[in-house]
Amino acid sequence: MLTKLSSEQQNLLDVYKKELLHWNKTTNLIGRSTEASFDEEHLQNSLEIIPFLKPDLPIIDVGTGGGLPGIPLAIALPDREIVLAEVDRKKLAFLYYITAKLHLANTRVVEVLPSFVFLEPCEIVSRAYGPIERILLWTRSHAPAAKHYVILKGAQVEKELSSLHLRDLSVHTLSRGCVVCFSLNDRSD
Repeated sequence: MLTKLSSEQQNLLDVYKKELLHWNKTTNLIGRSTEASFDEEHLQNSLEIIPFLKPDLPIIDVGTGGGLPGIPLAIALPDREIVLAEVDRKKLAFLYYITAKLHLANTRVVEVLPSFVFLEPCEIVSRAYGPIERILLWTRSHAPAAKHYVILKGAQVEKELSSLHLRDLSVHTLSRGCVVCFSLNDRSD
């Protein structure tokens, strides 16, 4: 189930794709082996999580890399605040460039330094950042008021989930991999 995009939004996604693939020649934004299947592997996969997002919460994309899923979400959801959180300076250069080029007024790029803390209630999204436990450690330091998590994972996520104590856990199959949605048992909604 994909969100219906306007022609303007589709044009923005096309520009994003073109620029990302160009920058990817010198900066590792996505795996080179996935360039040929960019639309399915990256764009579609990023947009497929929209039905699982909670309304009205700012979205923090943890370890956004080349802006996935954050930039496609910012284009598809222009009324939602999106924070692209990244530590790698080369990737940050691309993120600053592309958000300015696309005029994404709803999007903020943040270099994650030890002092960075997002104190508002928010929703965490992530794709290819690593184990969920690593995302939880990140949010304890940098987004302690996080309310909801929507994490893109591969199809084999059961073992990873079995060791975590997550509330409102649901796993949904996508065209590529799955999305894991949850709240934490020590936080109230």
